[in-house]
Amino acid sequence: MIFVSPDESGRVTKLAVREGDEVKPGVPLYSVDDDLQKADLNQNNATWPMRSRPMTVRRPWSKTGSGVRSQSRLRGVGAAGGGSPRQHFADAGWRRRNGFAPLAGTIQQIYFREGEMVPAQRPVLSIMPPGNMKLRFFVPETELPKLAIGDEVKVTCDNCAADLTAKIYFIATAAEYTRP
Repeated sequence: MIFVSPDESGRVTKLAVREGDEVKPGVPLYSVDDDLQKADLNQNNATWPMRSRPMTVRRPWSKTGSGVRSQSRLRGVGAAGGGSPRQHFADAGWRRRNGFAPLAGTIQQIYFREGEMVPAQRPVLSIMPPGNMKLRFFVPETELPKLAIGDEVKVTCDNCAADLTAKIYFIATAAEYTRP
């Protein structure tokens, strides 16, 4: 499974796919609101002017005659210019609130629906690429010696194509039993 998650937390405002839908790379999957990103951006915009304003500080221990230096000179950096690094970070998060399919596959499960809050880095949905499909099956003990890793087997299932095959890549060394 490929899990698709937002970089920032927020409320799912739009879900553009349903479980079982086939998707291609770049197809929009969901949107997360930008309320938290806007709040963070507004807070940064409100506090940045105060942090960037030159301030004069008196340091009695300074070796210069008056002991007065501007904060920007103490830091060795100009106070003005370019906006805050946090503002650029918040702007980038704001732009990343839409989820797109990173690859082709089938939507397997949706974990968050419209209106629900999704934390950052938690998957909104999962995609199953065609090459990642695995099949687990049980073989009667009498048939087991006829099979080997790398063999192809014919697969049948309800509502599946008639000509499906699979390649064996693992055989358990201990007996396993079909789950109820």
